[in-house]
Amino acid sequence: MELNPDEILFNFRYNIIYYITACITLFFVAEFYIKNKSHTKAQNFFLILIFLCLIILFGTRGYNVGTDTLNNIKYFTGRVQIKSFSELNDLGLYTISILLQRISNNITDFLIVLAILYIVPFYISFRNLKLKNPLIFFFCIFSMFFFKGMGINIQKQGLAFSFFILGVTFIFKNIKFFGYLLFGLAFLFHASIIIPISIFFVSFKIKKTNWIFIIYLLSTLLALVNFNLNNILSQIPIVNILTESRLDTYYTDKGNYKIGFRPEFWIFNTIFTIIGYITYRNIQKFNSNFLNDNYKTFYVAYVLLSSFFFLMFSARFSDRFGLMSWLLIPFLLMPYLQNNTKVKFLNTLTVYILCVILFIAFKYI
Repeated sequence: MELNPDEILFNFRYNIIYYITACITLFFVAEFYIKNKSHTKAQNFFLILIFLCLIILFGTRGYNVGTDTLNNIKYFTGRVQIKSFSELNDLGLYTISILLQRISNNITDFLIVLAILYIVPFYISFRNLKLKNPLIFFFCIFSMFFFKGMGINIQKQGLAFSFFILGVTFIFKNIKFFGYLLFGLAFLFHASIIIPISIFFVSFKIKKTNWIFIIYLLSTLLALVNFNLNNILSQIPIVNILTESRLDTYYTDKGNYKIGFRPEFWIFNTIFTIIGYITYRNIQKFNSNFLNDNYKTFYVAYVLLSSFFFLMFSARFSDRFGLMSWLLIPFLLMPYLQNNTKVKFLNTLTVYILCVILFIAFKYI
C-alpha cells in the first residue's frame, strides 16, 4: 500500500528516534555487559527524553497517519453522537473525548492526551518494577513492531494494554486495589483486554507448567485445520456478550486479510516460547526474588495467550490477538536486563542484538 506524504514523514521521524535510542542504549548495554554497571539514574533521564519525543511525535501526527486515526477522533469532533450506552463500544475513548471537549477543541490536544495516556503508564510500570536498566527494557518494547501501531493506529487496544501492564505491576507490588482499578480502566478502552486479564489470574494459580505445552500443541493442531473458535465462545454466557459485536464480523467479513494457519507468526511465538522455557528452567541463576516469584506467571501467561492467538488464525485481524502475547516478550527477556548472568546464548548483548534485528526485519514483512 502506498504511503501518503504525512505517513512517510512520520515514519522517518519515528525511525530517527528509534535509531538514536538504539545508539544510546548500546552504550548502557556495553557498560552493563562488560563492567556490570547499570547507571540507572542516567537511563531514567534519557528514558524521559525519549518518552517526551514519542508523545510529541504521536500527538502531532497528521490526521491521515494511521488507518484508524480518524475513527479515534470521531467522538471528539462530534461527528458521532451517542444517545444511549447500547450504541457505544468505546466507553473509555468516548469519556476522554467528552471531558477534553470542555477544555479544548483542538484535535492535536486530543491526540497528545491519548499519547500521554499510552506512554506514561509504561514509565510508571518501570518504576514499580524497580528496573536496573529501564532504558534497555523499554528498548525491547520499542523494538517490537506493534509498539508504533498501538500508538497511532489501534490506539484503543494500545491504551488498554498500557493500563493492563501498569495494573500487573501494582498487583506484583501487592497494591491490588490499584491493580484492579487499572484493569477496569483497560477494559473500558478495549473489551478484548478481558482475555489477558483472565489468563493473568489463571497463570497465578498454575503450579506445574507441563500441561500448558499440551494446550500449546493442541492449539497448533486446531489452527492447522482452521478451527473456528467463535463457535465455542458464542455459547459461553457473558463471554458471548463481550465478543459477539467484534468477533462475529471478524469471522463473517474476511476482506483481503490472510486467513488460515500463519506459519510466520507460529514460528515467531514458538521462538520466544523456547527462550522463555530456557530462562524459566535457569531462573534461580539470576538471584532475584522478584523473578523467582513472578517469572513463571509471565511465562505461563505468554504460552496460554500464544495458544489463544493460534486459535484465532481463522479470523480476520488475528494479529491484534497476537498483541496479547507479544507484549509479554520483553518480560520474558527481563532477567537478562536485570542481571549480567548468561544462559546458553542469552545475555544482555544478545537480547539487544535480537531487538534490533526484529525492528529491522519486521519493517519489510
